[in-house]
Amino acid sequence: MNNETGRYEDTDKTPFSGTDLMDEQRTTLIQNNIKQEYERLQ
Repeated sequence: MNNETGRYEDTDKTPFSGTDLMDEQRTTLIQNNIKQEYERLQ
């Protein structure tokens, strides 16, 4: 952050270069997270 202007200085010139998750991968991740939360709350 620039203290004189109070603005953030974006120094990250390399944005995320990965790939998006496929629908099957996203569904599997969500189901696993739901299972873990359910077990944690028991």
